[in-house]
Amino acid sequence: MLKIIREERFLAIGIASSLAFLLSGDWLHRGYSNSLYLTLVLVWLFSTVLGSVLAVVRHADHLAERLGQPYGTLILTLSVTALEAMSISAVMLHGANNPTLVRDTLMAVIMIILNGMVGVSLLVGGWRHRE
Repeated sequence: MLKIIREERFLAIGIASSLAFLLSGDWLHRGYSNSLYLTLVLVWLFSTVLGSVLAVVRHADHLAERLGQPYGTLILTLSVTALEAMSISAVMLHGANNPTLVRDTLMAVIMIILNGMVGVSLLVGGWRHRE
């Protein structure tokens, strides 16, 4: 039981963070003018979201291993796509009416992923060929 709680700690952290923002009302939002407070909130939310996303991908990876090909690849692809769609929807719901937001966000994500893939490929190739 303790192992399950330890593995799923980001579920509890995510629920606690959501409840804190939901139940605090204006109290939690008053300190946003202070840059240190705003930085701490940003770091807390970023680490919570990142940990939760990695937990979802870990679960999708376990399912992919159990189901095998091609269902495993499909599950991993759909889980990452769903996470990206939810994050873009959250940005769109809380911002001003900006029709190019989704296009620009998707282009940024694609460029980051492609540049990361090229960088990792060059790094691994350099290590492999001792250059």
